Amino acid sequence: MHTKFPKFLEASQARASAGRCSFQAQAILTRTSDGICSRDVADSGQNENFWKRHPILEKVVGGLVLAAIVSLVVYFVPHGWTTIFEFCKRFFSGLWKFLTFSVSIPLWVFVLVLFSIGLLWFVVREVYNAMRGRRDEALSVTQDLDEPSESLPTPRPARPKVFDYKHDNIFGVNWIWGYYLNQISSESLGAFCPNEHCQRRLEEKDDINRWYGGGYGGVMPVTLHCPRCGFSKSFDEDRQKLYYNVCAEIERRINTGEYIKAIRT
Repeated sequence: MHTKFPKFLEASQARASAGRCSFQAQAILTRTSDGICSRDVADSGQNENFWKRHPILEKVVGGLVLAAIVSLVVYFVPHGWTTIFEFCKRFFSGLWKFLTFSVSIPLWVFVLVLFSIGLLWFVVREVYNAMRGRRDEALSVTQDLDEPSESLPTPRPARPKVFDYKHDNIFGVNWIWGYYLNQISSESLGAFCPNEHCQRRLEEKDDINRWYGGGYGGVMPVTLHCPRCGFSKSFDEDRQKLYYNVCAEIERRINTGEYIKAIRT
Protein backbone atom coordinates (compact mmCIF):
# COMPACT_ATOMS: atom_id res chain seq x y z
CA MET A 1 0.00 0.00 0.00
CA HIS A 2 1.44 3.28 -1.09
CA THR A 3 0.77 6.46 0.88
CA LYS A 4 0.04 9.51 -1.21
CA PHE A 5 1.65 12.63 0.31
CA PRO A 6 0.20 16.08 -0.23
CA LYS A 7 1.81 18.25 -2.88
CA PHE A 8 3.37 20.64 -0.37
CA LEU A 9 5.13 17.66 1.32
CA GLU A 10 6.49 16.47 -2.04
CA ALA A 11 7.78 19.99 -2.77
CA SER A 12 9.46 20.23 0.65
CA GLN A 13 11.11 16.82 0.11
CA ALA A 14 12.39 17.95 -3.29
CA ARG A 15 13.85 21.13 -1.79
CA ALA A 16 15.44 19.12 1.01
CA SER A 17 17.08 16.67 -1.44
CA ALA A 18 18.32 19.57 -3.57
CA GLY A 19 19.74 21.21 -0.43
CA ARG A 20 21.52 18.00 0.49
CA CYS A 21 23.02 17.72 -3.00
CA SER A 22 24.29 21.32 -2.92
CA PHE A 23 25.64 20.81 0.59
CA GLN A 24 27.52 17.67 -0.53
CA ALA A 25 28.96 19.55 -3.51
CA GLN A 26 30.11 22.39 -1.28
CA ALA A 27 31.63 19.88 1.13
CA ILE A 28 33.59 18.26 -1.74
CA LEU A 29 34.88 21.63 -2.91
CA THR A 30 35.80 22.56 0.66
CA ARG A 31 37.68 19.31 1.17
CA THR A 32 39.50 19.79 -2.14
CA SER A 33 40.59 23.35 -1.34
CA ASP A 34 41.54 22.38 2.20
CA GLY A 35 43.64 19.53 0.81
CA ILE A 36 45.54 21.86 -1.54
CA CYS A 37 46.19 24.39 1.22
CA SER A 38 47.24 21.69 3.66
CA ARG A 39 49.68 20.23 1.11
CA ASP A 40 51.26 23.66 0.53
CA VAL A 41 51.61 24.24 4.25
CA ALA A 42 53.00 20.75 4.75
CA ASP A 43 55.64 21.27 2.02
CA SER A 44 56.83 24.55 3.54
CA GLY A 45 56.86 22.99 6.99
CA GLN A 46 58.93 20.05 5.76
CA ASN A 47 61.54 22.42 4.27
CA GLU A 48 61.87 24.31 7.55
CA ASN A 49 62.04 21.10 9.60
CA PHE A 50 64.78 19.72 7.31
CA TRP A 51 67.19 22.58 8.14
CA LYS A 52 66.27 22.37 11.84
CA ARG A 53 67.10 18.66 11.89
CA HIS A 54 70.49 19.27 10.16
CA PRO A 55 72.06 22.38 11.75
CA ILE A 56 75.65 21.34 10.75
CA LEU A 57 74.64 20.96 7.11
CA GLU A 58 72.99 24.37 7.27
CA LYS A 59 76.23 25.97 8.51
CA VAL A 60 78.31 24.18 5.84
CA VAL A 61 75.98 25.35 3.07
CA GLY A 62 76.05 28.89 4.46
CA GLY A 63 79.86 28.88 4.54
CA LEU A 64 80.03 27.64 0.95
CA VAL A 65 77.65 30.36 -0.19
CA LEU A 66 79.70 33.02 1.63
CA ALA A 67 82.94 31.68 0.12
CA ALA A 68 81.38 31.79 -3.34
CA ILE A 69 80.32 35.41 -2.85
CA VAL A 70 83.81 36.43 -1.62
CA SER A 71 85.43 34.60 -4.52
CA LEU A 72 83.26 36.49 -6.99
CA VAL A 73 84.15 39.81 -5.36
CA VAL A 74 87.89 38.99 -5.44
CA TYR A 75 87.63 37.86 -9.03
CA PHE A 76 86.11 41.12 -10.24
CA VAL A 77 88.39 43.41 -8.11
CA PRO A 78 91.65 44.35 -9.88
CA HIS A 79 94.74 42.59 -8.42
CA GLY A 80 92.44 40.52 -6.18
CA TRP A 81 93.50 40.08 -2.56
CA THR A 82 96.38 42.58 -2.83
CA THR A 83 93.94 45.42 -3.46
CA ILE A 84 91.64 44.30 -0.62
CA PHE A 85 94.50 44.04 1.92
CA GLU A 86 95.86 47.43 0.86
CA PHE A 87 92.41 49.00 1.33
CA CYS A 88 92.01 47.47 4.81
CA LYS A 89 95.51 48.64 5.80
CA ARG A 90 94.80 52.22 4.76
CA PHE A 91 91.41 52.24 6.44
CA PHE A 92 92.62 51.07 9.85
CA SER A 93 95.71 53.30 9.63
CA GLY A 94 93.54 56.36 9.00
CA LEU A 95 91.20 55.36 11.80
CA TRP A 96 94.11 55.07 14.24
CA LYS A 97 95.47 58.47 13.25
CA PHE A 98 92.04 59.99 13.76
CA LEU A 99 91.68 58.48 17.23
CA THR A 100 95.20 59.46 18.30
CA PHE A 101 95.05 62.98 16.87
CA SER A 102 95.84 65.42 19.67
CA VAL A 103 93.68 68.51 20.07
CA SER A 104 93.62 71.22 22.72
CA ILE A 105 90.22 71.88 24.27
CA PRO A 106 89.26 73.75 27.43
CA LEU A 107 88.67 71.70 30.53
CA TRP A 108 85.08 72.88 30.86
CA VAL A 109 84.24 71.27 27.48
CA PHE A 110 85.51 67.94 28.74
CA VAL A 111 83.50 68.32 31.94
CA LEU A 112 80.42 69.32 29.94
CA VAL A 113 80.74 66.22 27.78
CA LEU A 114 81.01 63.99 30.84
CA PHE A 115 78.02 65.74 32.46
CA SER A 116 75.96 65.32 29.27
CA ILE A 117 76.77 61.63 29.13
CA GLY A 118 75.77 61.18 32.77
CA LEU A 119 72.53 63.15 32.28
CA LEU A 120 71.64 61.12 29.21
CA TRP A 121 72.25 57.90 31.12
CA PHE A 122 70.05 59.13 33.98
CA VAL A 123 67.17 60.07 31.63
CA VAL A 124 67.33 56.78 29.77
CA ARG A 125 67.31 54.81 33.03
CA GLU A 126 64.33 56.74 34.44
CA VAL A 127 62.33 56.30 31.23
CA TYR A 128 63.10 52.59 31.21
CA ASN A 129 62.06 52.19 34.87
CA ALA A 130 58.83 54.13 34.26
CA MET A 131 57.90 51.99 31.28
CA ARG A 132 58.74 48.83 33.18
CA GLY A 133 56.64 49.96 36.14
CA ARG A 134 53.63 50.64 33.90
CA ARG A 135 54.03 47.23 32.30
CA ASP A 136 54.17 45.47 35.68
CA GLU A 137 51.13 47.45 36.85
CA ALA A 138 49.18 46.51 33.73
CA LEU A 139 50.09 42.85 34.23
CA SER A 140 48.99 42.95 37.87
CA VAL A 141 45.66 44.56 36.91
CA THR A 142 45.11 41.89 34.26
CA GLN A 143 45.80 39.14 36.78
CA ASP A 144 43.40 40.71 39.26
CA LEU A 145 40.70 40.80 36.62
CA ASP A 146 41.32 37.19 35.62
CA GLU A 147 41.21 35.94 39.23
CA PRO A 148 37.79 36.39 40.89
CA SER A 149 38.02 38.31 44.12
CA GLU A 150 36.20 36.96 47.16
CA SER A 151 35.77 40.46 48.57
CA LEU A 152 33.60 41.64 45.69
CA PRO A 153 29.88 41.62 46.54
CA THR A 154 27.63 39.22 44.68
CA PRO A 155 25.57 41.16 42.15
CA ARG A 156 21.84 41.15 42.75
CA PRO A 157 19.69 39.33 40.22
CA ALA A 158 17.96 41.56 37.74
CA ARG A 159 14.41 42.57 38.62
CA PRO A 160 11.94 40.68 36.41
CA LYS A 161 10.02 42.73 33.91
CA VAL A 162 6.35 43.36 34.55
CA PHE A 163 5.38 42.18 31.07
CA ASP A 164 6.94 38.76 31.83
CA TYR A 165 4.22 38.26 34.46
CA LYS A 166 1.61 36.43 32.39
CA HIS A 167 0.29 33.61 34.58
CA ASP A 168 -0.53 33.00 38.24
CA ASN A 169 -2.93 31.20 40.56
CA ILE A 170 -5.68 33.64 41.52
CA PHE A 171 -8.79 32.75 43.54
CA GLY A 172 -7.88 29.04 43.37
CA VAL A 173 -7.68 28.96 39.57
CA ASN A 174 -4.73 29.21 37.18
CA TRP A 175 -5.08 32.29 34.98
CA ILE A 176 -3.16 33.21 31.83
CA TRP A 177 -3.28 36.63 30.21
CA GLY A 178 -1.50 39.05 27.91
CA TYR A 179 -0.92 42.78 27.56
CA TYR A 180 -2.15 45.30 25.03
CA LEU A 181 -0.87 48.90 24.93
CA ASN A 182 0.91 48.40 28.28
CA GLN A 183 -2.33 47.28 29.95
CA ILE A 184 -3.74 43.92 30.98
CA SER A 185 -5.91 42.56 28.18
CA SER A 186 -9.11 41.17 29.71
CA GLU A 187 -9.97 39.61 26.35
CA SER A 188 -6.87 37.39 26.55
CA LEU A 189 -7.68 36.27 30.09
CA GLY A 190 -8.16 32.50 30.30
CA ALA A 191 -8.89 30.12 33.21
CA PHE A 192 -7.14 26.73 33.47
CA CYS A 193 -7.36 23.78 35.81
CA PRO A 194 -4.93 24.11 38.78
CA ASN A 195 -4.28 20.35 38.98
CA GLU A 196 -0.74 19.71 37.74
CA HIS A 197 -1.67 16.49 35.93
CA CYS A 198 -4.52 18.21 34.06
CA GLN A 199 -4.17 21.98 33.41
CA ARG A 200 -7.02 21.97 30.89
CA ARG A 201 -8.94 25.13 29.99
CA LEU A 202 -11.97 25.47 32.27
CA GLU A 203 -15.48 25.79 30.98
CA GLU A 204 -17.79 28.54 32.22
CA LYS A 205 -21.25 27.57 33.34
CA ASP A 206 -24.04 29.75 34.71
CA ASP A 207 -25.13 28.29 38.04
CA ILE A 208 -28.87 28.52 37.54
CA ASN A 209 -29.64 26.41 40.59
CA ARG A 210 -27.94 28.85 42.96
CA TRP A 211 -29.54 31.77 41.15
CA TYR A 212 -33.00 30.24 41.70
CA GLY A 213 -32.11 29.75 45.35
CA GLY A 214 -32.10 33.52 45.73
CA GLY A 215 -29.74 35.96 47.33
CA TYR A 216 -28.03 36.97 44.08
CA GLY A 217 -30.59 39.42 42.73
CA GLY A 218 -30.11 39.94 39.03
CA VAL A 219 -26.57 38.48 39.09
CA MET A 220 -26.12 35.04 37.54
CA PRO A 221 -23.31 33.30 39.51
CA VAL A 222 -20.72 31.51 37.39
CA THR A 223 -18.92 28.22 37.95
CA LEU A 224 -15.65 27.17 36.33
CA HIS A 225 -15.61 23.44 35.58
CA CYS A 226 -12.96 21.09 34.20
CA PRO A 227 -14.50 18.44 31.94
CA ARG A 228 -11.35 16.30 32.16
CA CYS A 229 -10.64 15.83 35.86
CA GLY A 230 -13.89 17.17 37.33
CA PHE A 231 -12.39 20.19 39.10
CA SER A 232 -15.02 22.85 39.87
CA LYS A 233 -14.84 26.33 41.37
CA SER A 234 -17.95 28.42 42.05
CA PHE A 235 -18.04 32.21 42.34
CA ASP A 236 -20.71 34.54 43.67
CA GLU A 237 -20.44 36.97 40.75
CA ASP A 238 -21.16 36.72 37.07
CA ARG A 239 -18.51 36.25 34.40
CA GLN A 240 -17.94 39.97 33.73
CA LYS A 241 -17.48 40.80 37.42
CA LEU A 242 -15.20 37.75 37.92
CA TYR A 243 -12.88 38.77 35.10
CA TYR A 244 -12.79 42.35 36.41
CA ASN A 245 -11.79 41.11 39.89
CA VAL A 246 -9.05 38.91 38.42
CA CYS A 247 -7.60 41.86 36.47
CA ALA A 248 -7.74 44.01 39.61
CA GLU A 249 -5.89 41.32 41.59
CA ILE A 250 -3.21 41.13 38.89
CA GLU A 251 -2.70 44.89 39.08
CA ARG A 252 -2.47 44.71 42.88
CA ARG A 253 0.24 42.05 42.76
CA ILE A 254 2.19 44.08 40.23
CA ASN A 255 1.97 47.24 42.34
CA THR A 256 3.06 45.43 45.53
CA GLY A 257 5.85 43.47 43.82
CA GLU A 258 4.30 40.08 44.61
CA TYR A 259 4.53 39.20 40.92
CA ILE A 260 8.31 38.78 41.27
CA LYS A 261 7.88 35.72 43.46
CA ALA A 262 5.39 34.24 40.99
CA ILE A 263 7.85 34.62 38.12
CA ARG A 264 10.84 33.13 39.99
CA THR A 265 8.95 30.12 41.34
